[in-house]
Amino acid sequence: MSSKQKKQKIVKRFIYQGLGFPVILRNVPMVQIHDEWILDINLKKLQSEMMFSLCTKQIPLAGDEIRFIRKYFEWTMEAFGKLLGVTHNAIVKWEKQEENYAKITPGIEICIRLLILQDLLIKDKDFRQYSRELFLLMQNFSKIQKEQKKIHPLSFDVQEELLAV
Repeated sequence: MSSKQKKQKIVKRFIYQGLGFPVILRNVPMVQIHDEWILDINLKKLQSEMMFSLCTKQIPLAGDEIRFIRKYFEWTMEAFGKLLGVTHNAIVKWEKQEENYAKITPGIEICIRLLILQDLLIKDKDFRQYSRELFLLMQNFSKIQKEQKKIHPLSFDVQEELLAV
């Protein structure tokens, strides 16, 4: 085998922890570098897709997901808190929840998700549609938080646009 030729494979199910919380990737291409198999996808695009998935998921955000959102936007805890009208300590408290619900009020969670939508969606029509759906989602969050204690990982089918170039 020449030095330019790489071993490749498709893994049906891979749990990726690189974002700070588990993401189940399906049909993910892998490439062998030296003796290690690594993801062969565009990680920037994966981060963007995960942001959208977090924004539209049907349950409240977990502490690890809040940390990912904050780091994605490159905000300090102080800057994130100021943006949301809460203290640095509130951000610390949310992020310490790790894989559990962050215990954020529905109003603030709407703000966080709208910030994501504003960054990801270019068309006003799409933004309005998803923001309406967010308000409907939030009506059920208190009930969901009481019933479910453990967060389930996001699941994502790797598509061509995520493949590494």
